[in-house]
Amino acid sequence: MQRLQIDKDCELELFTRWRLSDLVSGGSDLSAYKEVSSLGGKFHINPRLHAKVFIFDDKVFCGSANLTASGLPTNDLAGNIEAGVELSMSDDVENLVASLRRGSLILNGRLFDQISNEVMQSAEAFNLYSIESHSKMPNAFESAMFGKRQQTLTGYDLPWTESPGELLLGSNELASVAHDIELFYLGKNPSRASIFSAFLHSSCYSWLIRNTQEPINFGGLTKKLHADLRGDPLPYRSHIKSLLENLLSWAIECDPKNFRQTRYRRTASYQSLRKS
Repeated sequence: MQRLQIDKDCELELFTRWRLSDLVSGGSDLSAYKEVSSLGGKFHINPRLHAKVFIFDDKVFCGSANLTASGLPTNDLAGNIEAGVELSMSDDVENLVASLRRGSLILNGRLFDQISNEVMQSAEAFNLYSIESHSKMPNAFESAMFGKRQQTLTGYDLPWTESPGELLLGSNELASVAHDIELFYLGKNPSRASIFSAFLHSSCYSWLIRNTQEPINFGGLTKKLHADLRGDPLPYRSHIKSLLENLLSWAIECDPKNFRQTRYRRTASYQSLRKS
């Protein structure tokens, strides 16, 4: 930051991924938050982020380099060999940043302390290269993200498989299974526990909880989902019903103590016992 002449007079925002394995291995640094916050900047976490984009006033740099001494060396003979392009600020870049803000969580001191403690505890007995740990986010992040209500819900944000059991079979070549593995940030061959935990902290289950605080039948839920879905194009109504059936099936299996299904002769009603 100092070398790039970024100080408290700058309007600073940083977006990063911060997977648990990145933090434990040192690939991501906890001190980055303290550095950004000391300059009055905003620090966002987005588990899907892999882009390297730097915006300075009306100039945009996009490429392979990380914001490190080796990624942006002061000497051409030092550091990594990187590639990138320089662009002018545009509506597309503005839209990218706006999208990142909507899908990210702003880190604060309390959440940072929780994540720091989790990283320290994990570092002792954490198998960095285990199948399940690679894409796992800190639990503190997942819990905070669960309460975030500003996310846009699309057909992509809902499970495509009919039940969590399909993910346990390891048929990653199926489009529906591959989608849900990516949706819930799971590694290959995830365990039942990791699948359930990922679903319980997902944006789609958060939506379902909010809309089932009172008993509601399938038709009513379908109307609510159709009204709340965004994206272009929207799924057909018949597809929306299939997506909702998947979501309900996942909820019943993953959270049986807190998600209630009551069957009647021709329909069923659903209610969440969790508070939204």
